[in-house]
Amino acid sequence: MRAPLRVVFAYRQDSVEGSALVGRLTEAVIGGLPIEERLQVAGDTCLVVGNRGEVETFPYGYFKTWVLDTNTGRFRRV
Repeated sequence: MRAPLRVVFAYRQDSVEGSALVGRLTEAVIGGLPIEERLQVAGDTCLVVGNRGEVETFPYGYFKTWVLDTNTGRFRRV
């Protein structure tokens, strides 16, 4: 049985590094799944990235959140 909610937390120095991380994870993890398997993933997969460059706005703006869209195989910002 798979977990109904999967969450990955990561931290980067600035938001550009955070966006690049989302792209790398999408390619390395999600891109490696066959389409049939990706479409069967139940529940939500969330990626939360904290950026030290936004520390003065903690907790507002410090964390950026993405959710996996299993139809496209991409994370979208929420």
